[in-house]
Amino acid sequence: MRICIPSRKPGGPDSVISNHFDEMEMIDYYDISPYGTFDHSAQTAYCGGGCFDVVEAMIRRGIDSVVVNGISPSTLQRFRAAGVRVLKADQPHVGTLIASFISGQLKEFDRDQATRI
Repeated sequence: MRICIPSRKPGGPDSVISNHFDEMEMIDYYDISPYGTFDHSAQTAYCGGGCFDVVEAMIRRGIDSVVVNGISPSTLQRFRAAGVRVLKADQPHVGTLIASFISGQLKEFDRDQATRI
């Protein structure tokens, strides 16, 4: 399973998740094994939307889920239309979020929770 967690610099499992999808600085991808371990498989710096369609790039990387603190209604819908689960972060630290994901503690993002920044 592959998940994506948009984060603050420097990114990676020791970083902090972005407050909102549109405020990310790094895009981190993690491959989760059936045994509950993970591999930080890829990382991309986010250019602020001017260089590529970030949602399409994530979908093309084959993610199954994205974990966010906040997301706009239109971005939420784009992920859902592509079959990507959008999960609500339950804490700020990426490494702990991965553990919450693996243990099944993260909830689906509700459309009523979606907001623009």
